[in-house]
Amino acid sequence: MRAADDFAIIKARMQELALERAWAGHKRERAALDEELDRIDGGIVQRIKDEMKARVIARNRLGRG
Repeated sequence: MRAADDFAIIKARMQELALERAWAGHKRERAALDEELDRIDGGIVQRIKDEMKARVIARNRLGRG
């Protein structure tokens, strides 16, 4: 039983680390994109940011469903 508990803990931690890596990648991607968008016309930037926000919200809703 102890080995099964250890395995469950290790598996949970591996999943947690995978989520952290994905989030870190997302943050880096978002920061790079924000820098690029800052150099573009303001109206276009806002429209792109709104679209990105909508995509993230939709993806999060699908992930939780």
